[in-house]
Amino acid sequence: MPEPKARRVLLCGGHLDGQWVDVAPGVSIYRSLKPQPLYPIPEPGTELHVPVPDVAEYRLESLPIQIRHAGGRLCVGALGWGRERDEAIVRALFQRDVAQQLLGGHHADA
Repeated sequence: MPEPKARRVLLCGGHLDGQWVDVAPGVSIYRSLKPQPLYPIPEPGTELHVPVPDVAEYRLESLPIQIRHAGGRLCVGALGWGRERDEAIVRALFQRDVAQQLLGGHHADA
């Protein structure tokens, strides 16, 4: 029996905003370590404290997208809740080709 195919997920918000990742079927959260700041090299004899790495948890969900008769479902991974989450999804969806088309001065109706 063939293995289930990985899902392509568009991550929305946070440090991975707008990036695509492959996620195994059945997974509901995508975890990624947040970038860690670079600390200066301490002076000899300085007491060291190592920070606990911070993790971003993107909740995966299927998002229906439809424009009149064309549509489908897109899997997104989102951070946050409510308006913040919704705005991150819209930014991630439209930052690519659509934004390039609109900002580049190429109009579909021209």
